[in-house]
Amino acid sequence: MHAQEIPRQEWVRFCNDYSRQHDGWLASVRVKGGSVVDHVEAESMPFRGVSYEEKGTEKDSIAIFLNKGNKEDETHIISHPTRLRQEVDDGRDRGLEIEARDGTTTLIRFKNPSVPEMVDRM
Repeated sequence: MHAQEIPRQEWVRFCNDYSRQHDGWLASVRVKGGSVVDHVEAESMPFRGVSYEEKGTEKDSIAIFLNKGNKEDETHIISHPTRLRQEVDDGRDRGLEIEARDGTTTLIRFKNPSVPEMVDRM
């Protein structure tokens, strides 16, 4: 598996593009490291998007949006992210890895990853 580092100055654009490309994909969210016991936050839920907030009440945070049904979204907030990586394996997008200042790592993994070129054609 290859992890591609996303430069901080590209986070807003990357998150917007990534959200459009992966909307509806089944995703799991896991948090590990720091003082947190390794645990699953969400399992096989439709991915709605990810955003980096540069300003406002959630300044310097990454939000992950998953659909929990009935048109409701579940939101996971990562405060003070330090690294954002896209994980790719054999040309297939496996998900994202987000490291935070508190030492935690949040992993977004897709259930059935696809080749990005195939997604763009849909």
